Amino acid sequence: MKNTLMTVMMTSISEVLETMFFLPAEQQEDRVLSGSGLLENPDTLSAELSFSGDVSGRLIMVVPGGLLAEMTENFMGESTDRLSRALMEGTLTELLNMVCGNALRKLDAGHSFDLGIPAMLDISSVPSDLPAAVMDVSDTRIASILEIQD
Repeated sequence: MKNTLMTVMMTSISEVLETMFFLPAEQQEDRVLSGSGLLENPDTLSAELSFSGDVSGRLIMVVPGGLLAEMTENFMGESTDRLSRALMEGTLTELLNMVCGNALRKLDAGHSFDLGIPAMLDISSVPSDLPAAVMDVSDTRIASILEIQD
């Protein structure tokens, strides 16, 4: 189930980035977060969204601040110089809502899920040794980690 869910999540990330943020995304080979280069960027932000139901877990997304500013500008229609950190964090948490909602909706209709409330996550608490799906987006990259509870 985890492989199926991860495939659906990656498709959902691409669809949401392209339709809501006007940014094409291309998946790279899976790797661990520590090898993605994102942790070395001091303005990288992360957030998580838990889900429960037939399968429970959480999705963590890690996005560099520069890309998040571009995403917020595209999504909110505000110029970059008028963006606050709160707006950027709101964009990241809304990205999680859209990605998870879209992905979980696409799974077999026999599965039911409830989404939690997305929350910002201190980058130092993101599990950097777990496999991460890395995507190239607008000359940089983002990463997502899917944790499934047993």
